[in-house]
Amino acid sequence: MDRGYAFHSSRLCEARGSDLGRDFLRETLRGADSYDRIAGYFCSSIVDVAGAELDELASKGKVRVVCNARLDFVESESHGVGSSAMDEFLWAEWTAFKRDRMREVDVSRLTRLHKMIKAGRMEVRILPDGRLGLLHGKAGLVTKGGKASAFLGSANESLGGWRRNYELVAESSEAGMVDFVRGEFEALWEMAAATPLPKRIVDDCLRVACREEISPDEWKQDPDPGQALDGMEKMPRGYQKWFVDMVFRDHKAYPWGARYVLSDPVGLGKTMQLGLSMKLCALMGLEGPQASVLAVVPKTLMAQWQSELSEMGVPSAFWHSTERRWRCEDGGFSRRWNGRGEPPPCPRRVGLVSMGIASAGEDNAFRNALLRRRYECVVVDEAHRARKYRTMQSPYASGRDNNLFDFMLKISALTRSMLLGTATPVQLHPVEAWDLLNVLSADGAFPAILGSDASRWRVRMQDAVEFASDPDSSVRRLSDVRDRWAWFNDPLPFPRLREGGPHLLDKPVERVREILGLDEPRGRPVGDLAEADGWQLLSEEARARLSSPLEDLWGNPARKPEGSALIHTPFVRRFVRRSRDALERLGKAAGGLDRIEVDLRGESAALQAPPEMEEAFGKADEFAKSFGVSGSGFVKTLLKRRLGSSRRAGIMTAEAILDSWTEVAEDDEEEDEPQEFDEQPKPREKKAKKARHNLKTPKGPKAPKGASRELTAGQREILTEFLALIYLSDGQPQSDPKFSLLKRLLTAGDPDVPGDAPWLDGGCIVFSQYYATAEHFARMASADMPGETVGLYAGSDRSMLLRGGVSERTDRETIKRMVWEGKIRLLFGTDAASEGLNLQVLASLVNLDLPWNPTRLEQRKGRIQREGQRPTIRVYNMRYAGSVEDIVHERLGERLRHIAETFGQIPDCLEQAWIFMAQDRAEEAENLIQGIKRIPMHHVKRYYDEDMARDEVSWDEEGKVLSAVEVGKMLRVGWVEIDGMADVAGCS
Repeated sequence: MDRGYAFHSSRLCEARGSDLGRDFLRETLRGADSYDRIAGYFCSSIVDVAGAELDELASKGKVRVVCNARLDFVESESHGVGSSAMDEFLWAEWTAFKRDRMREVDVSRLTRLHKMIKAGRMEVRILPDGRLGLLHGKAGLVTKGGKASAFLGSANESLGGWRRNYELVAESSEAGMVDFVRGEFEALWEMAAATPLPKRIVDDCLRVACREEISPDEWKQDPDPGQALDGMEKMPRGYQKWFVDMVFRDHKAYPWGARYVLSDPVGLGKTMQLGLSMKLCALMGLEGPQASVLAVVPKTLMAQWQSELSEMGVPSAFWHSTERRWRCEDGGFSRRWNGRGEPPPCPRRVGLVSMGIASAGEDNAFRNALLRRRYECVVVDEAHRARKYRTMQSPYASGRDNNLFDFMLKISALTRSMLLGTATPVQLHPVEAWDLLNVLSADGAFPAILGSDASRWRVRMQDAVEFASDPDSSVRRLSDVRDRWAWFNDPLPFPRLREGGPHLLDKPVERVREILGLDEPRGRPVGDLAEADGWQLLSEEARARLSSPLEDLWGNPARKPEGSALIHTPFVRRFVRRSRDALERLGKAAGGLDRIEVDLRGESAALQAPPEMEEAFGKADEFAKSFGVSGSGFVKTLLKRRLGSSRRAGIMTAEAILDSWTEVAEDDEEEDEPQEFDEQPKPREKKAKKARHNLKTPKGPKAPKGASRELTAGQREILTEFLALIYLSDGQPQSDPKFSLLKRLLTAGDPDVPGDAPWLDGGCIVFSQYYATAEHFARMASADMPGETVGLYAGSDRSMLLRGGVSERTDRETIKRMVWEGKIRLLFGTDAASEGLNLQVLASLVNLDLPWNPTRLEQRKGRIQREGQRPTIRVYNMRYAGSVEDIVHERLGERLRHIAETFGQIPDCLEQAWIFMAQDRAEEAENLIQGIKRIPMHHVKRYYDEDMARDEVSWDEEGKVLSAVEVGKMLRVGWVEIDGMADVAGCS
């Protein structure tokens, strides 16, 4: 062949009665020392390359493959997508490949692939599509005995590529072609964006090749949680498996099931842990009326919950209140309910209902129907919204339950397992933690939680709470062995179930059990003693032998932290809280997290508002004072809140108020559920409140609660002057201090940080509490950066894409997908985006305003401070000098930071402190913060952080698997009718 070229085609091989794969590739690789391959998409490519032809390599031959994935993120040298985020994306793509195409694959290829990579004879690197587009060019370089040859062509190394399709291959050992292919390969191989094939995909190849699918009945005989995870798009981290494993073991073993408050901070994956726990509980209870699984979640998170459950292989349905029927994950609906008789049962094993339904009154028929059935597991997200109305002056007085608390207390008695999720279990006082424990105990129906009716943890609630709040002084007070026994005995702690015997922290409990001759789980007192002084009913020998371990348990916790009674209290045993810091110390390799630092900007100095805005702030303050003692805190601070966000939000609010009090939503987003957070209204006020709520203006909209329908002449004048001031420069981007700074951050970096890179390079999300602000800034940014696709993520179907200032409506799922694909680098969001979103592909965050509910700040940050993020994220908090946000920052900042350290994050209830500051009631704000009682979470964190670090969870990684298809079939069987008739209709 001229110049040493050889040409091959499927047609020529067929005409000669030969095979392209056998005649070309196998002969080419026979005895080869190395093989470099530029391939296509990574899933099919790595499997195809691992064909039998690799057996023809020399015994020490090395294979390198570079391929690409459907990730459209463009990488820069300093701010590319994090390697962990790439790992997550590649795992999702691999899972989809297994689900859709694995049945076509010869599993011997997977075994060969795993063996070669583990032996170091094969390496794979993957480039995102966004770097060079699809690697459509196919090429290979083979060295044999010191000589090299190269080939180019359309062929893929697959059965379809060599035998079923028309393929062309040109092969040559000519130096020019060899150098060309080598240069191309090495350039791709060395790119910064090229990511090594994740270890878990390599390990999964062997697991898939060796796995044996088992039936549900076989699985239930000896269930292993890991066997039920087949087909999941995201796999749980070690610390998440730890919690799920604990729930699963408790659910199987104990008549009270698993009952915990999962209080991990924002961003640690509570939905993943609660969702997997629900899945396993559902699989364990496949028959009978108690097989139902229910999750109560905020309305705004229902779609997100359903989506994440689907990623876990859990089909579900949520109750659509407007449609009055269940909506399934595939878009189908159950039959509609006419409001008479029993509502249709959930057509899936797992049902979701909004917190609004649970918070409805006792006259709500659907809520009552939920309380007429039994459950395998009930999960409540954001459980701190369940409150008893208490006052700081009398925190231990019996207060009225809000409707959500009442619902949780009732349904707790109807379920085997109950899990409560909240990052802030304590808002104002540690008695609220006791309230959640009482929910888990179903008000005493399950004594394993708070003890029997005679338990000191239940009867002496104040002592119990003070014990948890100040354990050191409690230990000093409990010098009498009888008192120690009374607190320890009821409920008698029992070792948590784990492989390899009791945990080190549980060994003192085991000593007590051995002395008493107990061989059963215990959640009740020894001998079911009702007497408070049960110590005297023990034998003399038992009392003598128990004195020593009780002394050890109640000794100085600083001297003897291991096994201390402090870590066996119901507060510690039932609240699960792992700190981010401990998980980062544990490290990703050991089941924890990569450390993600937060580079916080904007704390040292506030923005200076233009003169007309400063005057407008004065008018807003004047308007608030015009109400005197009447009007709610929300009404009085309305203008201050929104002008502090943006001039546009201030304008729209003032115009709405002037327009006969057009209804103004508190956050410009669709409202969440009825919160019922306020203090219990006095009886005489209830009718007046209801009357105010129903007042109608001449134009129809409701007046804000606590405000008169009619503005006085003075109030209208104040608002008119307010509008005149801020109209002066509204709409001019260059005159808006916040937009000017935002643009500088995005395009040039922080002006106060030398060498700071543009924030847009790594992607940025910009938050505002108000839709008016978010939309206004999104439009200005889009007009100012016409080449950038800008996203706006909001509620009430108001999300949109903007290009060159022109907008088009779109759905939120499209925006999320485009962000992950790198097609959107700049995303604006209201607080609809602050919960449930995984946006770790964005490297920075800007808060245009500071929400008065401080928890929202943590929730916002939690969108990007997630597994898979870069080592450091940048966050900028904007505020105007002299605004309420600035005043709170200056006067309450240190106290708020102390509270955040104490509680893990700032409680929701501190929004009232901001309102007091806005009303010039600084002393009341100070008193509110000072009045918050401390409940140290460090005992809870230490118990679970240390336990998790020592107790590695081993789930079955290979061998038997409960197939995703079978799991899907089982979980698509819905709830039974209350009268016992099975519902087989499903979704239509």
